[in-house]
Amino acid sequence: MNRVDYLVRKGAYVVIVDGDSVAAIQGPGGYYFLPGGGIEENESDEETLIRELKEECDASVEILGLMGQATDFLFAAGEDRYFEKRGSFYLARFLTLPDKNLVWIPIPDASKLFRQEGHVWAIKQALEKRKA
Repeated sequence: MNRVDYLVRKGAYVVIVDGDSVAAIQGPGGYYFLPGGGIEENESDEETLIRELKEECDASVEILGLMGQATDFLFAAGEDRYFEKRGSFYLARFLTLPDKNLVWIPIPDASKLFRQEGHVWAIKQALEKRKA
């Protein structure tokens, strides 16, 4: 039996819903993920989100609250590495509109287009909060 070593990667992500669509970034493998990314050393979740949103789509956000955490286990072929991705997910809204890289995914398509189940879970959580 082969042993798999997972590299832990912590991240912070935002869920931004507009009507029946959710904000997303398309990754290099063609799959989608929520805006945000890996937390750097000594960086808070909020600092990560500010930096990542600026880098990814040149936008700023208001963080409305933590929805929860989820962990995904996956293999990244481009890095030839297994990852344990520990994500913190926040409900947010744009303060400045993105001017690059951001796409709007119809919510019913999210489970097919997002590779990480934690991201799909976070979208469902955001929809539940909207209904409440």
